[in-house]
Amino acid sequence: MRYGRGEVRTAYHEAGHALIAMRSIHLSSIGIERKSKRGGQVFRQKKGWLRPVRGSKVSHEDNVLIELAGPMAEKMCPFRAGRDYYTASMADMHTVEAALKEILTDSECGEYLNECRHKVEQMLKHHWPEVKALAKALLKHKRLTGRQAERIAGEVWEKERGNHPGTRYGRKKEKSISKKPLLHGKPEILTPNEIAELLRVSRGTINHLVSTGGIPFVRIGKRAVRFKHEAVMQWFREQNTKKKGR
Repeated sequence: MRYGRGEVRTAYHEAGHALIAMRSIHLSSIGIERKSKRGGQVFRQKKGWLRPVRGSKVSHEDNVLIELAGPMAEKMCPFRAGRDYYTASMADMHTVEAALKEILTDSECGEYLNECRHKVEQMLKHHWPEVKALAKALLKHKRLTGRQAERIAGEVWEKERGNHPGTRYGRKKEKSISKKPLLHGKPEILTPNEIAELLRVSRGTINHLVSTGGIPFVRIGKRAVRFKHEAVMQWFREQNTKKKGR
């Protein structure tokens, strides 16, 4: 079945949003077509949407990545960006900028957005087979539940990467996603999320330890925080020793 270019772009746009969102939250549904009733008639509008599970909480950083992913995935799709790309992009960027103004100055905002764009671009390139599969499913069914989207992305990841377990999407299963890069090679510099996964604690616990100086870290610029693997492990061993001595 053939689809219009605008419909294909919308499918990739929403698939990009969904793929990045599923790294941190569970989705309720995702779609590329809205239905409305007027005067007893049903009207179909080609408009994308994504709904998280009720009560889901997203950090400022994750929210920025999710919003940037839609326009960037659309720009990377087979038909590239169309006339409505800038309209959709500006709508997403307005959401991003409104959230960032609460925590960053104008000069910091530009630098942070560039860093986030680069991060999203690398993530989409790495997981492009999943984006394509989600877009294809959206074109066929117009609407997917969150579980369907997670299953599609997970199956494609497993198929593309071999017989090892596929990537798990959604907050409750997120800890199993990045054990491999942490266990194989143990990079010297780690992010707050990676430290939380390594220590098997929540991101909120890491943020609290940073704010109180309870864990060794390095501040890069005014916002970014990174951790040295060896320093954190030494700190962890010392905490364990203190507990045994009590």
